[in-house]
Amino acid sequence: MSDSRPQSGLERVWRVADRLLPPFAFSWVVEGDGALDPDRARAALDAAAASLPGLRARSSGWLTGSRWRFDGPAPAILSFDDLDAPMAGGPAATLHLEPGRLALRVQHACIDGAGARLALDAFFAALRGETLPPPADLAVRDLDVVAGLGRSAPTPPERNVRPAVAMAPGPGRTWARRRVTGRFQDLLPRVLHAVAAHARAVQPGMVRLDVPVDLRRHRPGLRSTANLTGLVRLHVHPDDRVDQLAARLAAAIDKGEQADVVHAAEGVRMVPLWLAAWAARREAAQGAARGRYTASGTVTNLGRVDLSAWSAPGFTARRSYLVPPANPDLPMLMSMVGDDDGVELVATSPGQGDVVSLLDAVVAALMDPERSPG
Repeated sequence: MSDSRPQSGLERVWRVADRLLPPFAFSWVVEGDGALDPDRARAALDAAAASLPGLRARSSGWLTGSRWRFDGPAPAILSFDDLDAPMAGGPAATLHLEPGRLALRVQHACIDGAGARLALDAFFAALRGETLPPPADLAVRDLDVVAGLGRSAPTPPERNVRPAVAMAPGPGRTWARRRVTGRFQDLLPRVLHAVAAHARAVQPGMVRLDVPVDLRRHRPGLRSTANLTGLVRLHVHPDDRVDQLAARLAAAIDKGEQADVVHAAEGVRMVPLWLAAWAARREAAQGAARGRYTASGTVTNLGRVDLSAWSAPGFTARRSYLVPPANPDLPMLMSMVGDDDGVELVATSPGQGDVVSLLDAVVAALMDPERSPG
């Protein structure tokens, strides 16, 4: 097993994002009945980190010599009061506990949503006394997984689309959560359709939505917490139907377009982080001043969680949701997490972006199919 691997360009992009609005981290929250004993939680977290050493990732080196090493600090156990604490230079993951809920917070540069899900699977399995698999593969990065896919020199998106939410300047970030009960066919394209409709209601103009795609689909059986997520960039036109969006998204994934962003980011490996952050901060400020962005927002579907797998003696899971990170150059990032009874929707925006109105519009569209024709 390798004890380190090179950082990819896309991972360095997320390290730049961490400098713009730290921490560029997301929290996967699990709510339920009961409370976990801190000592048992500590032992289970250590077992999960032994099985998934990516939870101990730390950065070393610079430029093209930047690497992730997997001998960093073990994930810390903290309170919910520390959910917004800085993570730069600290653990790659932290577990936050209080009676009735817990949250796994991870640095997005080294762990993605699917990786966090693996970590929670391992944590709860250890709590139940189950034997965990041997250490996961640490050598694989996004470039390895998408070899031969996508365009090696993709055209970068223009800064020509409107935000998906009404933007308002302010410090930090804001987020909101909604739950929709029921099962929904074509959930992701229906949500994309509703987000685009809301964006045009806020401000007429072009709408482009980024859709994260788990790259592990190209390496069946791969068990890794690494940031192995690409993006499909989807233009949504005013007359698009839900079925058309679903077909275009499926076609883009079949063509391997999710690999384009991985290839496009490789140049960042040759740029010092301070310089890349300076340029990104300048572009974000100019984009905000003009109200033009490279994407109207990002919508990610984390799939359905079996909540019984995230339960253990003393704690029964009832709900789970993911609070996305925020980026000054991205108006909105929305996550979807399903369970047997419904879907949890969470939207995040930099400053005081109006994610509440967006979520209300999406929920209304999901509950009234006539508002999202397919």
